[in-house]
Amino acid sequence: MKLIKDDSLLNHNLESEIGDFCIKRTNHEGKLTKLSDVFNRIPYGYIIKSETGMGATTLELRAKRNSIIVEPLRVTASSKAASHKGSLYVGSKTKLHGSVSNQEIKAYHNSKAIPYKKILVVADSLPKLVNIIGSVLFDEYFILIDEVDSFQLDSGFRASMEKCIDIYKRFPKTNRALISATKIDFSDPELIQETKHDIFYEGGTPRAINVIHTNDVKAMGYDIIKMILNARPADKIMVAFNSVDGCRSIANKLVADEVSTQETVKIMCSAGSKFEVGKYYHELQGDRLPGRLCFVTSAYFTGFDLHDTYHLISLSSYTNNRISALSDGKLKQIAGRSRDKLLSETIIHDTVPNHILKEETSTVKELEEAAEKELTALGCIDKNFQANPLLKDNLKAVRDLIVKHTTKVGFPLVREHNDPKRGYVVSYFNIDAYLESEWVKSIYAYPTGLWKALEQDRYNAHQIEFYGADASFIFDDKSVNKELREISVAEAIKSIKDRSIGDLKGRLMSEDVSRTEKRLIDIYLHHYEYIDKEQLLSFLEKFGGGRDIRTLNKLSLSLLYESLPAKNVFKHVVQSYLPAGSVFTGKQLLSIWNLIFADAGMHYLLKSSVTAVRHTRIYFGLSRQRDKAYLIKSPNPLKVKVITPRKTVNPEQLQNLVTHSS
Repeated sequence: MKLIKDDSLLNHNLESEIGDFCIKRTNHEGKLTKLSDVFNRIPYGYIIKSETGMGATTLELRAKRNSIIVEPLRVTASSKAASHKGSLYVGSKTKLHGSVSNQEIKAYHNSKAIPYKKILVVADSLPKLVNIIGSVLFDEYFILIDEVDSFQLDSGFRASMEKCIDIYKRFPKTNRALISATKIDFSDPELIQETKHDIFYEGGTPRAINVIHTNDVKAMGYDIIKMILNARPADKIMVAFNSVDGCRSIANKLVADEVSTQETVKIMCSAGSKFEVGKYYHELQGDRLPGRLCFVTSAYFTGFDLHDTYHLISLSSYTNNRISALSDGKLKQIAGRSRDKLLSETIIHDTVPNHILKEETSTVKELEEAAEKELTALGCIDKNFQANPLLKDNLKAVRDLIVKHTTKVGFPLVREHNDPKRGYVVSYFNIDAYLESEWVKSIYAYPTGLWKALEQDRYNAHQIEFYGADASFIFDDKSVNKELREISVAEAIKSIKDRSIGDLKGRLMSEDVSRTEKRLIDIYLHHYEYIDKEQLLSFLEKFGGGRDIRTLNKLSLSLLYESLPAKNVFKHVVQSYLPAGSVFTGKQLLSIWNLIFADAGMHYLLKSSVTAVRHTRIYFGLSRQRDKAYLIKSPNPLKVKVITPRKTVNPEQLQNLVTHSS
């Protein structure tokens, strides 16, 4: 099949399929040129398109070949499948699609009535698709990974996406493509070799932006939103802010000040954050903003189109949380959600705190060398632990601890390969994400950095400097947060009571379930067979609303410990070292616990006396004595009612709970 469909829409003809494509902005009908006007199919390799909305996935959906299109968001995959007759959506349930069975996938693949199969899939479901169809998939389908930069740089997608890349590499080079609207370099040696294509419109795209530097992003955001709401009452506003708490704080303040009403404010975020935004939560169900004032978090930064006119306000804060700071490329993608002309675009940002600026920067080579050293260490541990029956059961827990804690500013350097036989490999996407974070840090290092980056991208950016905001107030959400947590816990407890064990296990895998409910369901499923159910539900209700996840981890560890079999090594060692009636100082408890962990075969150390005292309270009632000493009064401080002792215990689960409870 010939690549070029209409070479008159190119400003030059290319004899090769390799290289850049400069496309005329309007087609023969005077409309914006789409890729399907120019090409018959997507070129293979790494494709950097200059703008969002050029119609890359539409082109592949129309191409006369079997295709698998991987999308970052299920709503995107589902909506594109629904708009293309004869395609198949594979992913978790959406408003447009139910879950698809293995038999339905096989029947679709084998159907002779469908000349060109088009399967739209989310990253988590790609391995399932491969397992169902089998190795013929690599010969019979072209794979397209859309918005690869979102997968690459967003921590929520990265783990599942790296396994997708493992699968992607099994396709022939001429049967695979990666697409991005933001040019991101790869560090993966295999992906570096992909054929590259730049596809861009002739003359570029004008974009007028007001760039505001301030020391208080939320307060300045409030001021700008208020100004537009008052000056342009008929206009819509979309606020992009990668902070669920931040969106809710501003929304609450606007409603409390009667600048807006609760009914006109919508917050569109992941379903897992539904209860965190409470009454404002909304899902995008079409191509128009559902309210006059709509906040969106990172779940809505890519992968959807809006045929609506609105003012765009992007809030980018490095001071409160570095993941809330948005690169110039990410800001471009957010603006690209609009398929109509924006009424205005404003970016409000702060600068990097000095302590983060002083962090040491690493090169790709240094990160790769560190990752290789870690892989060597993991190989040695694997070899030695596998050879010893006592150590073998702890192998995975030890590997997971090493991988989790050997990071560069939170980015793990190695990961598990999709093929278990390959074991651990270098995590190139995490290396890419780290390098991108360093770029973001560099453009937020000084007040004019982001503005200059946008100017270099040839946008008409107007810099405005504010060191404060007109709104002199403090966002105080403590009472609101407490109320939302209580509502979320109540809903979770009701869900647990009303559902079967099978349904609860299914909810753990669902994207439509809040994080709070998942945490409580997970604890319930681990303990319901051993602990009195009414008491277990009471514990979940009492401790589920805490702000610190360690509260629930401590509860789960206490329940697990009390239900351990009498001959369990850990339980025996704890009771031997800490008999009832004994008195210890905090320093003594610190030494004792580290001895307990060593004797029980756990690879963990407490680091302070305060932590040791807190950890002791999980297992015993303590009474404070004079001279900073503590009396071990009694075991089972929660009076846990064990109905059936465990026959066995998963060493990995025990290790994880001990690790994450301190």
